[in-house]
Amino acid sequence: MDPDLKRGDIILVQKGEFLPAFFQPKITVHDLASDNDSKLKEDNDRRKSLRMDNAAGKAPIDNLTVWRSPPIFMPGDVAVYRSPQDMGSLEMTRVVGLGGQRIRPKISLQKIERVDPYCLWVESNNIDAGFSGSVCKKLLLGKAVRVIWPLGRWEHVTTKKPPLGRAWWP
Repeated sequence: MDPDLKRGDIILVQKGEFLPAFFQPKITVHDLASDNDSKLKEDNDRRKSLRMDNAAGKAPIDNLTVWRSPPIFMPGDVAVYRSPQDMGSLEMTRVVGLGGQRIRPKISLQKIERVDPYCLWVESNNIDAGFSGSVCKKLLLGKAVRVIWPLGRWEHVTTKKPPLGRAWWP
């Protein structure tokens, strides 16, 4: 698990997106002219992820789409999913790579893995605990959004991008 999430925490999970076409990041002329291209990169990753989903048979998003489940994941988000090894249990780990990307797993940085379309590559912060590997989007329940219990830790779950060079598009 992540350092900001502890065993026994109760979290709020976003299971889908309402009006996903309406809430996409809006790119302005100022964003195009500025040196900070993080908003452009996020929009590009989102579009590539949608194209990979479409190639794998997931219906594309248009302006008439009202609900999309599971939500679109970006690297650094915390995913809640059914464990591929034990279908009865739930796990939470960070997303490192999206479907179609190449990644370097944390356990061996010399090896390069390809993430299958309509899958995510997730890794635990602890090498000993948690699942690391490819997870089909059909096993996803949603995105961890907020810690709601204990009340003293009421806060958003932070998005921590993986280090540069861990995941890239071919």
